[in-house]
Amino acid sequence: MNKTVEIAIFGYADTECGPFPCDDTRTCGLAACHPDGGFQEACAALAKILVKEYGDRVAFRVVLLDDGIPEEIRSLIEEHHPPVPIVLVNGHLVPLGRVSFTHLKKYLSA
Repeated sequence: MNKTVEIAIFGYADTECGPFPCDDTRTCGLAACHPDGGFQEACAALAKILVKEYGDRVAFRVVLLDDGIPEEIRSLIEEHHPPVPIVLVNGHLVPLGRVSFTHLKKYLSA
C-alpha cells in the first residue's frame, strides 16, 4: 500500500458496532471496545489500531448520522440499501455492515 487509503464509517452514535453481539471471540479484530460493542467505542478502537498498523497511510473518519444523512452517501443508500454502519474505502461502498479491522485489512493491503 503506497498511497493513502481513505476510510469513512457512517453510523448512529448510540447503536452497536454491528449486527452481531459482541463476544469473546473478537472476530472483528478489536479488543478495546469489548464488552460494550458500541459504535463510537468500536470506531475509536479501530482508529487506534489503524494508526498503529498503518500510520499516516490511512485517513480515517467517523460520520454520525444522528443529524441527517450526508449528500455524499445519500445516493449509495438509495441504490444499495447498505446495512448500518456504512463503510466506504476510497469512496467505494464496502459490504461490511460492522466496524471490523479484520475485514478492512484486505482492502488496506491491495
